[in-house]
Amino acid sequence: MSNIHFFLQGKGGVGKTLTSSFTAQYLKEKSNDIICIDTDSVNHTFSQYKALNVMEYNIYNPETSFIDETVIEEMAEFIYKSNNEHIVIDNGASSFVPLLQYLVDNEIIPLLREAGHNVYIHTIITGGQGIEDTAGGLRTIINSFNDVNILVWLNYKFGEIHIDGKDFTDWGVYTTNKERINAIIPLDFHASQLYQNDLNAMLAKKLTFDEARQSVKLFSRTRLKQMKTQIFNSLETALYPNIKAIDAE
Repeated sequence: MSNIHFFLQGKGGVGKTLTSSFTAQYLKEKSNDIICIDTDSVNHTFSQYKALNVMEYNIYNPETSFIDETVIEEMAEFIYKSNNEHIVIDNGASSFVPLLQYLVDNEIIPLLREAGHNVYIHTIITGGQGIEDTAGGLRTIINSFNDVNILVWLNYKFGEIHIDGKDFTDWGVYTTNKERINAIIPLDFHASQLYQNDLNAMLAKKLTFDEARQSVKLFSRTRLKQMKTQIFNSLETALYPNIKAIDAE
C-alpha cells in the first residue's frame, strides 16, 4: 500500500513544485521508501532537486496540447503496482485539465483506492492576481472527485488570501465542501527580508532544507531550521493528526 500525493493546480507559478518538494522532504525523513515523479513536460523543476531522485514522465505534449496516454498509462500502472510507502507527483499547470480528465474518465483514483492505496490531492490557493484562478482550480478538483483526500495549501507569498474581504474558510467553495477538505496548510513565512533571502537562495539552487543548511552561515541555518520546522509541523498535523509536533533538525 502506498500513500500517493498528487499536486494539481491549473494556475502556473503558484507553488506546486515548492509544496511538492516540501512534502517529499518531510515524507523522506519519516521513511526513505519514497518515489518522486515530475510530470511537468514544460518545466521539469521538481526533477532538478537531485537529493529527491525524481523520476520524469512526459505525459503532455505542449505543441499539440494533447496528453500522451501511452506515457500516462505507463505511469499509472507503475503507481498502481507500487509497494513504496510514499509517492509524490508534481504536475504542471499546462497538463492540469487533460490529466484531471484522464484520471476521471479512466477511474484512476477509485482503482488506486481499490488496490489499497491512500490517495491525496494537494492544491494551492494563492493571494494576489492568481486568487480567482486558484480558487477555480480547487472547485474543479472538488467537482471531479467524490471520494478523495484534499489538502489545500494557502500561499501568502503574493498577498493576503481574501475575496470580498473574506478569509478562505469563509468562502463558499470551502463552507459547502469543508467535510471534503482534510486539511488547510498555511505557507506564510516570516516577513523579515532575511528569511525571504534565505528561502529564495535555497529555492534558486533547488536544494533541500538539509542541503541548504550545510552551505550557509550560522544565522541562516537557524532561520532555515525555523522554516523547516514550521512546514513539517503543518504537514504532521495534516497527514498524521494524532502525532505531536516535531522539532525539525
